Amino acid sequence: MAVSICPCANEHNDKARKVLEDGTYDNIIPAFLLAIKRWTVITFVSVYSILVYHLTQSLLQTGILIVALYNLLFAVLWYVMHRLIKGPLLADMDDVQVNYQSSDKTNFWVAVTDSDIVIGTVAITVKEKQESVAYLRRMAVSREYRRLGIAKRLLKVALEFCESNGYNQVELITTEVQAPAQRLYESFGFQVVDRWPRKYKGFVLWTYTLLLHL
Repeated sequence: MAVSICPCANEHNDKARKVLEDGTYDNIIPAFLLAIKRWTVITFVSVYSILVYHLTQSLLQTGILIVALYNLLFAVLWYVMHRLIKGPLLADMDDVQVNYQSSDKTNFWVAVTDSDIVIGTVAITVKEKQESVAYLRRMAVSREYRRLGIAKRLLKVALEFCESNGYNQVELITTEVQAPAQRLYESFGFQVVDRWPRKYKGFVLWTYTLLLHL
């Protein structure tokens, strides 16, 4: 299978959005697994479980309650993510060419197979009020094409673009849910420069920066 990296064309917009939507939905299970380890969730479930057992003296009913509470948590995470995806989270994808390709210093790329399937995305914008800092966005690869080096190729293209356009550094923000992405960025030399505890729907955000040697 041949895969090419190219600037996003009009005919790729909807396919690129689908890659990003699917990638965001894929974060729900990791988010759930992190959430159930929070002391607030553990305490909440424990208190209600003890209360139900005290009232019913039934392990079965207590077990049913625990399962129901975790199912409710998963449903809430899915609903919140779904509303974000269909709302403001991907609003920039409504017009990729205007939002990402109207300047020589910004761009949006897609990884496309030889059968014209979009399997990955990445974008570069300018950080607000810092013209020398590039902002890496929209890194995603379709689930079935991961661990094939596609993300590395996308990131390499984006970084080469930054170097050729005179940026001094590249910055990005990711969450604790996206551990594989963090490992990718660190393998390219990105370093954590800021950590925002529980700022995004209860999950930690990290700011990564890479200094470019022009």
